[in-house]
Amino acid sequence: MKFPYYISTILFILCIPPLVFVLSHEDASLIAYAVYALSAVTLAGSVRDIVHLAGRIRAGLPLPDAETRRLAGLRISLLAGFAYGAFKLALGLIIPSLWLVLMSLYYFCLASSRLYIVRNMDMDWRLCFRTGLMLLVLNVFAGGVITYVVIRSHVITYPGYAIYAIAAWSFISLSMAVKSLAGFARRGRPALIAASAVKLSGALVSLFILQTAMISTFGENGDGFGRLMGSSLGFAVVILILLLAAMLIVLGRRKEHAGRQEA
Repeated sequence: MKFPYYISTILFILCIPPLVFVLSHEDASLIAYAVYALSAVTLAGSVRDIVHLAGRIRAGLPLPDAETRRLAGLRISLLAGFAYGAFKLALGLIIPSLWLVLMSLYYFCLASSRLYIVRNMDMDWRLCFRTGLMLLVLNVFAGGVITYVVIRSHVITYPGYAIYAIAAWSFISLSMAVKSLAGFARRGRPALIAASAVKLSGALVSLFILQTAMISTFGENGDGFGRLMGSSLGFAVVILILLLAAMLIVLGRRKEHAGRQEA
């Protein structure tokens, strides 16, 4: 059986959480060297993926359209979400840390929403309605994470210059999520609209975590400033996710009702 060229990229994404954990600890170990080796191998595979796509471009072969790329990205995000959630849960139980356990539950809920969309790609507008209900559940976990950070003045730090890469990726993910939601809403594809809404909700929570990390790293005004900014952005994130859920529920019901009337 032919080895799919994109599998190495998926494996590299799954290696990122343990690699970040290893880099944040100075003590070298056999596990650390194993993570380094696995990350290097999968990174080499990801470079091969890029070379493969570049070869298709040079040969004039057609590339996957936007919808195909979005669905492929949804499957990759699904695997990465479950892996990251399992990694957070394991660390939370070992350390132990309520913060890590809450984050693992959030990522499991986020990945479960994507799994439901992947398994029901051909469903009609009921998919948007049900995804909206799942976003309401997701908002409960997101609100729990935000409340914990604000009340406990939780400090989030990243090793070295990782915070700059995470900041860049957070803003890129947010802009891409907004663009894809607007684009697929015009095309009228329920599965892609639902997937884009889930992606946008995840990007909003990532933006809140990024702000907390930036204040923890560069802030000098004490806990009061951090709580003010955290509560302000956290409240906005919860409201925006609630609006996304309401949009999907109303859209799904309205389109489903219109389809019944036409039938």
